[in-house]
Amino acid sequence: MIIHKKVKKESSRAELWKIDNNFQFATAKPQSLAVYENQIQRFASKSNIARFFDYFPQSLLDPMTDFTGRKIVESGYDMHVSKPVLIKFIALSLRMNFYRLPSVNHYFSNSIGDITIKQTINRQTFYRLRNHLKCVPDNFVDQETKQKDPLWKVRPVLNSIRDCMQKIPCPPDHCCVDEQIILFSGGMPFT
Repeated sequence: MIIHKKVKKESSRAELWKIDNNFQFATAKPQSLAVYENQIQRFASKSNIARFFDYFPQSLLDPMTDFTGRKIVESGYDMHVSKPVLIKFIALSLRMNFYRLPSVNHYFSNSIGDITIKQTINRQTFYRLRNHLKCVPDNFVDQETKQKDPLWKVRPVLNSIRDCMQKIPCPPDHCCVDEQIILFSGGMPFT
């Protein structure tokens, strides 16, 4: 796999492309175009809910439901957290990322709110789940891991998403990722 990256020339400001052979994608490369097309057809034939459970499997949702329910009860609220409620919360959180409004309250407002979100979950339940969501209990992770990994609280979710993304078919030819493809232009605090 050949990946190109920009390198500034010492003598002028012109940018040159340098070939870097050290970078490798984590996805498995298909052997031929026919194999790739077959993988794409299998991937595209899945329903939306089947794709959701690929990214958030039962082995991830069961502990999250349990830990979040315990956290809510420990905080003094009388609310039962079930797996369907947690699934709705995650799905609506993903929907909110695609349909951008200035704040979470706007999704529940009568004037500009999203009717699907308002009919699916009420504001109080959404906020309680958002404020008390737990993927990993604090006592399950040692102090050293907490200091090394700034994302330890959501590491199971990130691992699940990464594992699912690695199963997405990759085209057999060379790929190029342009800065216009990725809409993110900020910085990350842990890089």
